[in-house]
Amino acid sequence: MKKEIKELMELDKLFCLESQKTGVESWAKYLSKKAIMGTPKHEAYIKDRSKMVSLVGMIYRLDNIDFTWEPLHAFISKDSTLGVTTGTYIRTYKIEDKEFKEIGKYVTTWQKEEGKWKIVFDMGN
Repeated sequence: MKKEIKELMELDKLFCLESQKTGVESWAKYLSKKAIMGTPKHEAYIKDRSKMVSLVGMIYRLDNIDFTWEPLHAFISKDSTLGVTTGTYIRTYKIEDKEFKEIGKYVTTWQKEEGKWKIVFDMGN
């Protein structure tokens, strides 16, 4: 089990590195077709993958965007088909020359699909 936990932690770190290089493309790569995304405040969950990709794309189009996260914990189901990573994130960007910095925690649920981990749920605060 420890091997699978380490593998999932490393995958989440790789996902972060890839997203810094390719932005929304990395999200499109890892999002399951059946993914659900939590949104800020009390807005409805997003259950449409194309809307998720569009929303994340808007984030990566912000001026001077720097979006990083670090998984701190991971959990794996007994049958190794479901996993969770959780950690901290920092997102900085500019809008009309005003700088913003968001710091928070996130939870990502991963599921094995055809032998590869895919994101089935993602939420940050």
